[in-house]
Amino acid sequence: SYTSANFSGFKFGAEYGFGEQEKARDGRYMGVALNYDNGPLSASLGLDRQNNVGLSVFGQPAVATDLTSWQLGGGYNFGVAKLLSFYKQSKYKVIGGSDNVKLKTFNVGLTAPVGAAGEVRASYNHYRLSADGGATPKADNLSVGYVHNLSKRTALYGTYAYLKNKNKDGDNLGLQLNGAMPGAGLSDSGAQHGLQLGVRHAF
Repeated sequence: SYTSANFSGFKFGAEYGFGEQEKARDGRYMGVALNYDNGPLSASLGLDRQNNVGLSVFGQPAVATDLTSWQLGGGYNFGVAKLLSFYKQSKYKVIGGSDNVKLKTFNVGLTAPVGAAGEVRASYNHYRLSADGGATPKADNLSVGYVHNLSKRTALYGTYAYLKNKNKDGDNLGLQLNGAMPGAGLSDSGAQHGLQLGVRHAF
């Protein structure tokens, strides 16, 4: 990996990971990024590719794919709150086949300090999945959370998330929350709720 020096807020980075597999291309990773961070404004553009990634859609057996993705994101700190947003597009190409799967994600987020030790967080995500010759499920995800710092190294946090599928493929086949327990599934309306509570400590 390589990260350049800071040029008036701009930094450039590049990474290469050897596959270390029997076939040299398998598992190989390449990525580049351009970042800008100066005062209240931050922005970044990243592109990457990873070979022979296992992909399972709607609980089907995983197939070998090559993953190519790019994303553009940014944030602006207004002092009383910080606004964040990004767009990401990922394309999975089946190795040795003609089928492709594409996932598009759009996000808008907000963080705001509360008192001397707390921070409220909220975000909205829109997901759109498309597969060659298949359905095109869509989903909206709204999350709200709170972080309370007990000290410089320890914090309590909690997050509630709600996801609603607009066009799920068949019975209980739709996009689900990241980290959802296996078998949790979706409601008949294509919705799913998630609750996360925890303690974070930096050693």
